[in-house]
Amino acid sequence: MKKRLRSFWKEESGVAVIFVAISMVVLMSFTALAVDYGMVYYHRSELQTALDSAALAAAQKLPDKEAARRTAIEYVRKNGIEVKSDDEIIVDFLQNDTIVRVSSSVETKTSFARIFNVDTIKSVAVAAAQTKEVKQGQQSFDHLLFSGSRDDRLFLDSQFEIFGSVHTNNKFFFSPSNGVIHGEVSAVVPGSSYNGGFRAGSINPNASYIPMPDFSDSIAKYVPPFPTETAESNFGYAANKIRGIRGYVSPAYVNSLNQQNITLEGKTEYSGPLNIKAWGSTTIIGEIYVKGSASFQGKLIMNSPNDLLCVDGDLNIGGGLFGKGTLIVDGDLTISGGGPYTFDGDIYVAGNFRTNAGLNATGKIVCKGNMNISQSFNFYGPSSNIPGVIYCDGNLSANLYKGKADIICQGTISFTGNSAEHDGLLYSAKQINVYTRLISNNITILSKDDITVNSNCTIAKGVIYAGKNFNCYTALEGSVYVFAENNLHYSGYANNNTQLDIAFYAINGNISISLSKTNVTGIIYAPKGNVHMGGSIEIYGSIIANSFTGSFSKLTIRRNENGNPLDVGKTVKRTVLVQ
Repeated sequence: MKKRLRSFWKEESGVAVIFVAISMVVLMSFTALAVDYGMVYYHRSELQTALDSAALAAAQKLPDKEAARRTAIEYVRKNGIEVKSDDEIIVDFLQNDTIVRVSSSVETKTSFARIFNVDTIKSVAVAAAQTKEVKQGQQSFDHLLFSGSRDDRLFLDSQFEIFGSVHTNNKFFFSPSNGVIHGEVSAVVPGSSYNGGFRAGSINPNASYIPMPDFSDSIAKYVPPFPTETAESNFGYAANKIRGIRGYVSPAYVNSLNQQNITLEGKTEYSGPLNIKAWGSTTIIGEIYVKGSASFQGKLIMNSPNDLLCVDGDLNIGGGLFGKGTLIVDGDLTISGGGPYTFDGDIYVAGNFRTNAGLNATGKIVCKGNMNISQSFNFYGPSSNIPGVIYCDGNLSANLYKGKADIICQGTISFTGNSAEHDGLLYSAKQINVYTRLISNNITILSKDDITVNSNCTIAKGVIYAGKNFNCYTALEGSVYVFAENNLHYSGYANNNTQLDIAFYAINGNISISLSKTNVTGIIYAPKGNVHMGGSIEIYGSIIANSFTGSFSKLTIRRNENGNPLDVGKTVKRTVLVQ
């Protein structure tokens, strides 16, 4: 028996057949899985490609969500994905409806995997797309003088020296007493010529056309949108106080008192007209309401921020306004008397606001009519970090103005006197006229109409936008970017240094510059108009225009080592996958 067992365990015949059979089963299983999952991968890739295409197409239809949804479903079907109904294609909108996400699934029927009871394999895919602004790099544009017109010849005479290249899309004619272009001068139209004392680094009379460079993105970067707030939109608090005037009527004897000082206190309503004859001062304590007009012979004083004077009519103050608190007038406000006077509170005026003495103020002024501030006008914010604000729906005229504030005016702004000093926003829906010297550390000037500066202008940093024309007839010092929707005219004297930039940009019009002396770094740019230069011009930068003319005595252009201040790169819209 033992011998038989030993011989059984030593017998090896047929073992190979068993191992081959087992191996064949394993190999066929892996083959089945490879074939079936290869088909699954193919169908999943097909689905992902279809969803990517659908998301990209749908994102371009936003913000119309219904159109985006229809487009997504249409593109899934166009790419060969078979679905029983549109409900199988899920379209979602994310991040405030700026992103379209498309998801769906397909089932792949198996062939070999069925031996494992796997008849189908489901594949799910998702794609999301968004249209966003993409920043491109700065343009490479090296011409120091460029004339983009196909119709206008570039003509230079007198004296000029340009330390770089010059290009015209027409032809050129140079006839200087002494003219040097150190780089290449190139022209597109045959027939260019020169005579006199002209020389160049090289001349290319058969150059290719160069399109006008587009620096319009600089407008969006540097010029803020027009303010939408007005005095009317900020008058709600005052209007509620005026409508809510009610309470106790004070005894009538206050009108007949003739004394040096008087105090009105409590929460009290007086019937108007109220005529306070105190020749020294009237002090307001608490909330005083006047149903009708009011007149104060002497000073008007409010010592607490909680003090309120609300007048349902005109208010005349004969001795100046002092203190703090809130002053509400539903008519005209007229302040006279010796000045300057100081008021650190809020002033609301439904009519016109006039003073014939100096005013020092902080906080907020809301005037639905005209403002006329004679003598000195100093207006600042409640702190060094918070600017004051003036809303004026009429015209604003100020003499000897100094301030750190946002001035938002629906009429004309005029600064008179020896100088105007302003940091902050200066906005007018009409014209802005500066008849005196303008001084600023940081200013933004916006107008829907013309801006005119008639005296010296010293701006450490500033942006000026004129909805029509910009005119400057004086010296300009510092760093300022000037944008004019139409024409830009500048005569006088310009000066900054190589660490600062200026920019003159006539968006749709012409630029005329006539300077007795200049030493500036920057750009002069009129993509649709003409640049005309007169006087003695020296600029570190570029002159780029549709056409260029000159009556200059000498023109010198050097390269701006800071680069072009208007070239902020190009922003384009791209629809990209985000998932």
